[in-house]
Amino acid sequence: MPIGEAFGLKCPEPSQRALPSKLSQLNSNAQVLELLPPIQFLMIVGIHQPNFLPWAGYFYKILNSDSFIFLDSVESSKISYVKRTLFKTTQNEKFLTVPVGKKSIPINQILLPSDNEWKIKHLNFLKDNLRDALFFEDYYPEFEDFYIKNNEELLSRFNINLIKYLLSKMQIETKTYISSDLKCDTGDRNERLLNICKYFGADTYLSGNGAKEYNNEKLFLEHNIEIVYSKFNPNNDLTKYSVLYSIFINGYEKTKELLMEKNIKSVSN
Repeated sequence: MPIGEAFGLKCPEPSQRALPSKLSQLNSNAQVLELLPPIQFLMIVGIHQPNFLPWAGYFYKILNSDSFIFLDSVESSKISYVKRTLFKTTQNEKFLTVPVGKKSIPINQILLPSDNEWKIKHLNFLKDNLRDALFFEDYYPEFEDFYIKNNEELLSRFNINLIKYLLSKMQIETKTYISSDLKCDTGDRNERLLNICKYFGADTYLSGNGAKEYNNEKLFLEHNIEIVYSKFNPNNDLTKYSVLYSIFINGYEKTKELLMEKNIKSVSN
């Protein structure tokens, strides 16, 4: 029984799951399918903390998942990217930070400041450092409006709203969920990830390369789930920083194209 059902929650139906593009193309051609043996579709699950305006590799992970889960019930470290993101500035580079303190508490319990002063500082930072970007005038006004009106009390929900806003603009349709809503993210680090994967009926867990040192691949294989690692290659300034940096320089469409490449290469000088 899927773990989700054990908690009285219904797992997503197979019909709701996104199919890999190549398999979707085969499905659209009945004559081809008649000549092929039955195809077993993969269910790829990605899981990550709800970071603040994350880097391009975060969106690469979402794009390559069928279901992506925001892991909001774990504790945040003092220097977590849940609270900050890196931008290139006119002179060097700088972290844009949400002023929520340095306590290590569950991410879904971190409260945002009650005023909008910090938001205004963030927006002024973007204007000071990216106003000359090719797509800044096209996209910034709407982004500013959304940023100011994103009136969540919790940092996790604020971040998730921003991520989903950018996903919609790039027309990335991966289904997203929040781990604390699922009630199956229990156990230690590996057990928690495994339980979420089992909840969604995953046979593939898409992990970041930084997790290789603690992923228990044997445990996942015992449950018929293979761990695969991101092939995203942050080999230039465009993909090193917050995805918003690339969006203002290249636009939504070109940024999505960059995310779809196995090895990301800058298309700007």
